[in-house]
Amino acid sequence: MKYRKFGNTGLDVSAITMGTWAMGGGEWWGSDHDDNRYIDTIKYGFDNGINIIDTAMGYGAESHSEELVGKALHGYRDKVYVVSKATADFLTAELAEKTVRDSLKRMDIDYIDVYFIHWPDAAISVAHNMEAMEKLRDKGLIKHIGVSNFTTRHMDIARTAGTIDVFQPPYSLFWRNIEKELLPYCIKNGIGVMTYSSLAMGLLSGTYTQELNLEEGDIRKTMVPLFAGETYSKALEAVEKIRNIAARHGVTVAQAAISWVCSQPGISTVLTGATTPKQLEENIKAVDIEFSDEELVEMGKACEQVNRDVADWDSMYWKSAAQYEIKE
Repeated sequence: MKYRKFGNTGLDVSAITMGTWAMGGGEWWGSDHDDNRYIDTIKYGFDNGINIIDTAMGYGAESHSEELVGKALHGYRDKVYVVSKATADFLTAELAEKTVRDSLKRMDIDYIDVYFIHWPDAAISVAHNMEAMEKLRDKGLIKHIGVSNFTTRHMDIARTAGTIDVFQPPYSLFWRNIEKELLPYCIKNGIGVMTYSSLAMGLLSGTYTQELNLEEGDIRKTMVPLFAGETYSKALEAVEKIRNIAARHGVTVAQAAISWVCSQPGISTVLTGATTPKQLEENIKAVDIEFSDEELVEMGKACEQVNRDVADWDSMYWKSAAQYEIKE
């Protein structure tokens, strides 16, 4: 495993972050769930060099993902950085402390290393959120403050009321919207970057075909433009081009996609989900793959048409995201 500086936090984090979004259970997460397998998967990651894990109060039914993380942490807490998050409406002056204390209780830990404002809310000033977060930091309940799915304008406002340590955006070969403003902003201001959906919600796993068979209720069917119409067809064509590049090194499409994100300037750690030790092993091995600069550019060019299709979307989920309206 390789380790990198996490912005100005002083933390050295593994290039791969263990993601637990799919472990929560509930209607968005399908029907195949096995808590024991999930816990074994998390521990496999810890035993093989991963030293940072990501969860959220909103992952799964009744925050079940946080509960699983808490069980998996037993015996590992002093070796692992814990990341969790909540949406802006749970991080107001009135609710922030209760929200974080509830997360601590579910995970049976005394503090959280990085706590994120998961999404901004057009009805809530991000400066007010940051004031509440800084109070949590002062009390020792959290060590570092992160923001996820923010614009540079949101971050400018937030930084008038506190210090942003980490940014968590979606970033993949199929979603490169952060490259224009957000990534340079973070590099300039010493903000660590933890990418999510670096496999484009599974589309870059290399396992999908033209027949998109997703379970009823799967949010990718209705909320994610990458899985819709012509864009989906273009994505499948791009995957085949990446597969050919990956084959030169005897690796998978998923490993190539993860390696590509790891290779981009300003990226501290790549958040990847896995629900079995075998999947996680594949993700971990991606860190050590050495693609040439020319091959990395070639992968990017293979996905240009897909990126053009989603270039004017505010987020991976909404073309015009209401929460991106700014409340000073």
